[in-house]
Amino acid sequence: MIFIYSEKRKEIWFGVAFDEKQKIWASAFSVKGKRSLLSFIINHLPYNTNFTENVRKKQLLFARNVINVLEASYNGKCTKKYFNFAFAKLPKFTQSVLKTALKIPHGYVTTYGNIAKELGKKRAPRAVGNSFAANPFPLLIPCHRVIRSNGKIGGYALGREIKQSILRKELEESRRKKQKLTNQGLLWINRLNITLNSKIKEFPGLNNE
Repeated sequence: MIFIYSEKRKEIWFGVAFDEKQKIWASAFSVKGKRSLLSFIINHLPYNTNFTENVRKKQLLFARNVINVLEASYNGKCTKKYFNFAFAKLPKFTQSVLKTALKIPHGYVTTYGNIAKELGKKRAPRAVGNSFAANPFPLLIPCHRVIRSNGKIGGYALGREIKQSILRKELEESRRKKQKLTNQGLLWINRLNITLNSKIKEFPGLNNE
């Protein structure tokens, strides 16, 4: 049985689907309302999955914890809470793409091409983008931190404007905390820098792709 919990925080709906072992099957947020939120979550559950919105009292703490992380992430906050995801339901390549995205720190971005190179599939940036488009765990797995190699925002299942808004908030938060990453690891990442003219203009280091 999959449990679906949703909650409205200010004007935004947040939701999560999880099982009895607290493994997350889908997460979502919506500015359009609860119906849109539930549609996204249910569409990312396997066909004929039994689910309910009747969340038990003992599961409520976990569900609200996930909602807190979703809300914080939406508002650009740096969260270091990690969850157990139901990756097994996804194709192997998609699993690899999403797990790689977990390496991208708050305040940084990378490109579809860099993800493909990291996976040894340098000619597959489009396939990487398609995998992110099918991401059942938005915000919890930060696919919004992946952009095009030319510095443009790229697609986002919940809308490009929302993607850009989240990145702006992350930029402001990282500036406020003056975060600096000292060990980038193998994945080439770039410090996020967004101009105030509503366009992503500069991501230092993108020419290294």
